[in-house]
Amino acid sequence: MRRLIALIAVIAVSGVACADDTDPGRVDAAVVSVVATGCGNDYARGTATIVDIGSATDNTVMVLTSAHTVAGADRIDITHDGVAYPGTIAAFDPNTDLAVIAVQTRPSDAIAAVTPAALAGKGLSTAAAASRAATVVLYRDDIVDVRSVNIVRRVNITTENVYLDGDSRRPGYELRADIATGDSGAPVVIDGRVHAVLWSRSRRSDERAWAVDVVHARTLIDTQIDAGDLGEVDPTRCRP
Repeated sequence: MRRLIALIAVIAVSGVACADDTDPGRVDAAVVSVVATGCGNDYARGTATIVDIGSATDNTVMVLTSAHTVAGADRIDITHDGVAYPGTIAAFDPNTDLAVIAVQTRPSDAIAAVTPAALAGKGLSTAAAASRAATVVLYRDDIVDVRSVNIVRRVNITTENVYLDGDSRRPGYELRADIATGDSGAPVVIDGRVHAVLWSRSRRSDERAWAVDVVHARTLIDTQIDAGDLGEVDPTRCRP
C-alpha cells in the first residue's frame, strides 16, 4: 500500500460547501495554452488559466498551470487567441505541482482584456463535488474544448514530487475523464469556479484521472506571490 497510491499507475499529462457569493466570469474565455522550452531544448505543452490570484496589476496577467509543465524552462510562451506572449514563473510548488506564470502586457494586448477566472474559495466534500455538474476546459489544437467530467471522490495522494526525488502529498480529486498528454494544468470547473487543476492520468484506464485541489494546495503559491519571490524554490531545475 505504501506506494499505493503513489504511483497508482499514473503518468503526468505534461466539509460540504455551497457556491461562492460572487458571480464568476466564464472560465473558458480565460483558458490559454502554455509551451515551455528548456532542459536541452526539450519542450512541454500544457493548458493554463488566467486567474484572479495574487498581485496582478493592469499590466500583469497571472496564469495558473501545472508546475511539471514549466519546470526547467528557459522560455515560456502563453498563447491566447493565436497570439503568444512571453511569461515568467511567479510562483512554483514542486510538491503540489502548481505554478503561476506572470505575463507582462500592454493595454492594447487582447490577453489584457480577458476577465480572470474565479478560483474557488471553499473546498468540496466528495458528496458535494459528485452532486454538481463539473467540466474540464482543455486547450487542444488551438481550440478551447469544454468537456463534462465526473468527480469520483476526494483524494490525498502520496506520490513523488515534480523532480521524482522525494515524496509529496497532494490534496485533490479523482475524476472520470478522458485526458491526454498536453492537458496538464487544465481547470476543473464546478459552479463556475476553478476548483482543481489537472495533474495526471491513469496508465490502465483511459477514463481515470486526477486533479490537484487549488483550495487546499495553494499555501506555498500564495506565500510566494505575497512575498514577490520564490524563496528557496528553484524552478530552473530540470526534471529527470
